[in-house]
Amino acid sequence: MKQLKCTACGNENTNARMKICPICGAKLPKPIYKKWWFWLLIVFSVVIISSIAGASSSDNNAGKGSSGSSNVNTTTYTEVNLQTIIDELEENAMKAEATYEGKYIKFKAKIKSIDSDGYSITVEPTTADEWNILDRATCYIKTDAQTSFIMNKSVGDTVVIKGKVKSVGDFGGYYINIDSIENP
Repeated sequence: MKQLKCTACGNENTNARMKICPICGAKLPKPIYKKWWFWLLIVFSVVIISSIAGASSSDNNAGKGSSGSSNVNTTTYTEVNLQTIIDELEENAMKAEATYEGKYIKFKAKIKSIDSDGYSITVEPTTADEWNILDRATCYIKTDAQTSFIMNKSVGDTVVIKGKVKSVGDFGGYYINIDSIENP
């Protein structure tokens, strides 16, 4: 049986269940596993370790993709005509938002502008003849491979974009997170 040593007189007690030293009457220390702060420390440590393990596994899965033109996923994209969905937006912004926000779409478009910070590109329908501020979609670049692909493009080039519609605005048009971008 584990022996406890009295901190007052130094006597070693053979009964670990004793709370008071039989020699001097001093209170004997509790074993560490019987202290409340010990268990609090254990619970706190488990929570921290679980959080770190969970964060590192999600970081490994959610990092920037290595493929420039496609991501491996099972998402189904609805093929749309960019001019058609822009027309729908101009006719009824509320309906366009209800129809497309949060949806995964695929469309062909012409690059209208490329952000110098590599954050986004603005695209317009391939049939656009004249510049119209409302006839556009802003597409957000998400991976290094997408950045590299776009780096080799110019304003006026045609691309095929797959992505999720982040939001729809009556003045800003469509805001899309790019999942993949490729040549037509």
